[in-house]
Amino acid sequence: MRIYKASDADAISQIFRAIVSGAYAGFFVTDSAEEASVMEVHFKPGGAFPFLGFAVDEFGDTQIDLSNV
Repeated sequence: MRIYKASDADAISQIFRAIVSGAYAGFFVTDSAEEASVMEVHFKPGGAFPFLGFAVDEFGDTQIDLSNV
């Protein structure tokens, strides 16, 4: 998946596996031609910790490639 930040369209993040995205102050764009499948889960504040083992609120305005965690 390729992810483009709204503030800098030339800054591309490329993620190959599952990702976690923190809360965003704005928007980002994904390249749908690169996506094989997408599933989205929204957690209430603090709700992701039991599943991930870390607080997602530390990762605002960014994505984390879970294959690196």
